[in-house]
Amino acid sequence: MVEHLHYKFRIIFIVCILCMHSFCMSAVGKIPSLLIQNFSNQEYKASCQNWKITVGREGFLFIANNSGLLVFDGNSWTNYETPDQSVVKSVVLHQDTIFTGHGNDFGYWVADENGSYLYHSLLKSFPSVKIRNEMFDKLYSVGNTLWAKSENHCFRYENGEVSVFHLPERTADSDLLQDGSSLYLSVIDRGLYEVKENGLFYLPAFDCLADKKIIFIHSVGKEKYLVGTENDGIFLVTDNACFPWDTPVNEELKHSRVSSLEIVGDVYLIGTYYNGLYITSPQGIVYEHYTVANRLQDMNVHDICKQDDKSVWLAFDNGISLLTFSSPITLLAERIKVGKLLDGAWVNGSIVIRTNQGVFKQTVRPDGRSEMLPYEGELPFTQETKMRDVLAALPPEIADTLLPFRNIWLENEQIVWGIQNDNKIYRLQLSNLSNGQEAVKNYTLPVSLQKEVISDLALIDGVVVLFTGSACWRYDKGEDEFVRYDELEELLGEYVTGKIVFPVGEDLYWIVSGNEMALFYIKEGTGQLKCRILLDNYNLNIVNRDKQIIPLSDSLHLVSAMQGVLLVNTRELIESHFNIKAPFNVRRIQYTDRKGTIHSISAASGKIKLPYDFQDLKVNVGTSIFTASHQISYKMSGTSSWSEWQKNGEISFFQLPVGKYELEVRKYVVKGIFPSISLQIEVGPPWYDTIWAYIVYLLLLWGVVQGGLRYYLKYQRKQEQAMLEAERVTEQQRLQQLKNEILETELQNKNNELTLQTTALVKRNQVMQSLLEELENQKQTLGERYPNKLYNRMKSLIEENISNQADWILFESYFNSAHQNFMDRLRIQYPDLTTGDFRICCLLRMNLSTKEIASLLNISVRSVELRRYRLRKRLALSGEANLVEFLTSF
Repeated sequence: MVEHLHYKFRIIFIVCILCMHSFCMSAVGKIPSLLIQNFSNQEYKASCQNWKITVGREGFLFIANNSGLLVFDGNSWTNYETPDQSVVKSVVLHQDTIFTGHGNDFGYWVADENGSYLYHSLLKSFPSVKIRNEMFDKLYSVGNTLWAKSENHCFRYENGEVSVFHLPERTADSDLLQDGSSLYLSVIDRGLYEVKENGLFYLPAFDCLADKKIIFIHSVGKEKYLVGTENDGIFLVTDNACFPWDTPVNEELKHSRVSSLEIVGDVYLIGTYYNGLYITSPQGIVYEHYTVANRLQDMNVHDICKQDDKSVWLAFDNGISLLTFSSPITLLAERIKVGKLLDGAWVNGSIVIRTNQGVFKQTVRPDGRSEMLPYEGELPFTQETKMRDVLAALPPEIADTLLPFRNIWLENEQIVWGIQNDNKIYRLQLSNLSNGQEAVKNYTLPVSLQKEVISDLALIDGVVVLFTGSACWRYDKGEDEFVRYDELEELLGEYVTGKIVFPVGEDLYWIVSGNEMALFYIKEGTGQLKCRILLDNYNLNIVNRDKQIIPLSDSLHLVSAMQGVLLVNTRELIESHFNIKAPFNVRRIQYTDRKGTIHSISAASGKIKLPYDFQDLKVNVGTSIFTASHQISYKMSGTSSWSEWQKNGEISFFQLPVGKYELEVRKYVVKGIFPSISLQIEVGPPWYDTIWAYIVYLLLLWGVVQGGLRYYLKYQRKQEQAMLEAERVTEQQRLQQLKNEILETELQNKNNELTLQTTALVKRNQVMQSLLEELENQKQTLGERYPNKLYNRMKSLIEENISNQADWILFESYFNSAHQNFMDRLRIQYPDLTTGDFRICCLLRMNLSTKEIASLLNISVRSVELRRYRLRKRLALSGEANLVEFLTSF
């Protein structure tokens, strides 16, 4: 958790107060205000132990950490491990390149196109030197040369080459020290040497320190140095003298074990291993002593790195801290010490505040430090005391009506406005209290306003204004009602959602929205935004209720925060905005695919192309450490609102749908338009939704259509052929049927002819047999009278007609035509049949009776039956078989 500590400290407090009063009682002096921000290892996600710090030119902070090289871009922390995962003990910027010393090696780091740092060893190019169990804890950049020292070796890196710098013998207990562009070698029991390209040069002025372990050397004037020792405090060395630093603090430093010294303006910062950080004057007067008891997170200061004249970084055994001097926002007093701010004012050149725990005044202690001490006097006449006096003079029944008001404003000496918790608006006319007229009037809200909660009522530019969180309403005196205040809404912009308004000077108004404060100049319906403060930048939180901002002057304002009482200097805030031009860009872009593999994308093109099945996208934006405003906000195309402000520079998205997007990121600034950058994001379609896939689909569709068309044409041809074949078959069947019908007709005709022929034969034979019988009867009757010659002649003719073979030949012809060659088939299957058998078969097939057969064959009925019997045998028919049925079906 990042903590904040703001203190005013001065050499002579009265001088500082007078200087503050000289520009509307603002502070001027040698001792600037101070803001401390602490960063724990829970925030930077690495080891708690930090050794050295250096600042890169692009606004990056580099820290030698037990876990590796720790990099901070103002928003996000990233730790890079060394190849052997050893502790990084030293880090330095040399010719715009970061070098580190760790384990048995030292080398440099280069950022790739994705913004990630990669390590390159330098000792691998110098294999003849064997480094074992040593730590490169000293790296210095002096001109064009990088110096690296381990316990027993010293190297020079210049023009891309590493060389050994030979130390004197017996210098195992030695150390390299740097002061600006000068490099020194301290050897216990031998003294101090200045290191130059052509060798070591002994410095006799430092002989008094020959038996001491020197920690640092810092020039404080011409031929004048402050030298810190391990156990003997700080010494002052000139060209002809060497003696302990004659200051009260030096006695404390002897027991605190100094670790580092940095000078910021006229202020000395002295780090110690045992007792935190001392801030002193050049004469050694302690302005502040920071320890874990007053907001430092550790007592062991390993390194002090000066970023610029206003910012200093501290490396602790447990954590990292940033000290900001001349901060436009300072913490006058912690809430745990003075309570919650209620009111404040200038009293005799000092700040006096009233809290829920009493009245306190900023006081200078004898040792030069300032703090808030209890005060017995009264506060001057303020708007709040004036309001209390007005309410105290009201009749009890009127005062009881106004008591539950959560906002009360004096429009003028005679009119008081107020809001109750039920959204009722009241207007109190004080002059009517004495003349018997109605003194309190209640106003009905507009219909469009009745469902909203009135966040505040304020007097702005002489106009009574209501804020509802989404709109502004002004009191129209002519109509005696509230109407929409479009001009003010246009002026306030996004701050129209502000919940509380504080007049803080002539035509100046603070509007508080959440944890943000915006200062507007408003006059005669026009105005401008002067500045804005997002307290999240300082990890501070404004109180939610009661009075939050109290003006001391046009540029100095007290703010009631959860952490205590803040002093805001808007003039310095605006000046800091114009003086700082910090880079703001995309540092790193990474996405994770569906297999969990992390891919990096170069941010140089400003375009991001993602596969459709990516899992998450992370865009890291950095505002650099050169600015106090690190908050960012972003908006994706398709959304109408910006995200909440965030300090973390990582922006994440999960599984965006296929399409094109524009990511716009803006950075918070205290004045003017928010600077922004944009990235084009394209989520590609799956392979089956690409242009090539659609080409394949078209080809496949063309092939399917062609195949379908061919199949259809083939099918149509088959159908046509089938139809033709069906028609042919039908025609054949019709012809066959016609033929069959003709055949049947012919057969029927033949059968008819056969029947007629057979009937005619039967009748003829019957007639002939009757004639023959009559001839026989006449012969018997006439006897001899009937001549035998005539008789025989007649009988012979009759018998010839009965057994005429020509008739049988004709009969067989008709029979074979009518019965499909029956006799031929029968003759083939039963070759033993006689002519008489064939005739009997034919006559039986015609279903003639025995008598008719006998007549046709001119035999007796008995003979026909005998022939039938013999025929059954020849046909091998069983006794149960019907001879006629057999012949009919044959």
